[in-house]
Amino acid sequence: MQNFTNYRSCHVENSANRVQSRWLTSVDSEMYREGMLHLYGHIKQHHLSLWLYDASKFSTPNMSDQKWSVEVLAPLLAGTSLRRIAVIMSQDVFLQTVAEQVRRNSMAVFKGSIKMKNFFDQDSAAEWLLAKNHSFTPIPEDAIHRQRQHA
Repeated sequence: MQNFTNYRSCHVENSANRVQSRWLTSVDSEMYREGMLHLYGHIKQHHLSLWLYDASKFSTPNMSDQKWSVEVLAPLLAGTSLRRIAVIMSQDVFLQTVAEQVRRNSMAVFKGSIKMKNFFDQDSAAEWLLAKNHSFTPIPEDAIHRQRQHA
C-alpha cells in the first residue's frame, strides 16, 4: 500500500512487516506532526515492526517539534509492535546533532522495546533494519550441555 502527498511518501510492505517513509521536501510543524501521526496509524493498524525513515530532505525540526517527538510520538510508538527504526539523515552537521539528541531521548522512552539508529545511506539503514535475528532467544542450558558432551 502506498500513500503520497506533495510533501511525504509512505509505503507499507505487510509481507515484510515494514513501512518506508520519506519526506519529499521541508515541512512546517503542522505537516510534520500530521505526517508522523499518519505514519503511527499505519504502524498500529498493520502491526508493523520495522520502519525505514528517510529524513534526508527534512530540515531541522524546531524545539517544539523535537519535544513533541519525544513526549508525544515516542510513547505512541512504544505502545505498538514496532521494534526497529532506521533513520536516514542528511549530511548537515547541525541536523545530525539534533537527530542524535532526539534518538537518545526517544530511546529512554522506548526502554529497550524499540531500537533506533541513524544512518547516512539507505543501504546501510536497510541492512541494519533487516538483520536476520532482531530478537535474542537464549539457548536452553540442556542444549549447551549436550553440545559440550558431543565435542
